Amino acid sequence: WTSSRYNNELIGLLRGHLTNYYKADGTNQSWPKAGDAAPRPASDYVTRFKQMEPRFLADFIGPGVHAANNPTDQNWSDSGWNTPLFNTSQNFPGGSYGHGCATQTKFYYQAGSRIWFEYPLFRMAELYLNLAEAYNELGNPTDALINLNLVHNRAGLPSITETDQTKLRVIIQREWAVEFFNEGKRYYDARHWLLNNIGTGGVYGPQEEFQFTCKLPSGPSVDIATNLINYWSAVTFTSYWNPKMYLEPFPIIEVNKGVIVQNPGY
Repeated sequence: WTSSRYNNELIGLLRGHLTNYYKADGTNQSWPKAGDAAPRPASDYVTRFKQMEPRFLADFIGPGVHAANNPTDQNWSDSGWNTPLFNTSQNFPGGSYGHGCATQTKFYYQAGSRIWFEYPLFRMAELYLNLAEAYNELGNPTDALINLNLVHNRAGLPSITETDQTKLRVIIQREWAVEFFNEGKRYYDARHWLLNNIGTGGVYGPQEEFQFTCKLPSGPSVDIATNLINYWSAVTFTSYWNPKMYLEPFPIIEVNKGVIVQNPGY
């Protein structure tokens, strides 16, 4: 008998962000999307996962894949997913962690049994990407690419060569999304850039997660890594978005002073 749903709640990677990551050769990966005609075999998930860029492998773990940032630690192996399927207190890597399209492992380098992390407040990559964005807006793709590729190449990826301002803007924004995953910037970046997909799954709106079918034994536990059958993507929840949210409301006490006008929609 089978279960049609693997635990996907809470802080797992959503498909809207998954597609920002490159393959190791710098091209785009082909992941399933909601509405596809048929599920893919579970082996397809493992194969595509292992084709991804180094940052993805450092940022995530999936069923059937050993965490790249803990290469010899069995706490972070593919068999680490064999905790009781229906006991949320024992979800990998511990506590109430969800999975989505993968479980995040960023900042867990050689973590052992540690399940907490503290992300850095300042990183050189932010300075380089700020410069890349500024040079591109000034119509200087040469210097924009120099700074962008300092980050992109460090991640083990081939150089970006695009010089069209509009296309390069999108590429720089994508680099921000990947480089600073789970560092508290995406919410503000997406609104600052007025991303056109912000409310259609890119950040808000319908959110897709991978669903897994796996064999189940008679008891509550299952070695998911060896018992996966297939997987697919499905919309599992929808987060609220309204264009007024590009701006925050002013505190009503400030508006009542009669000096400023409240932002539209509030």
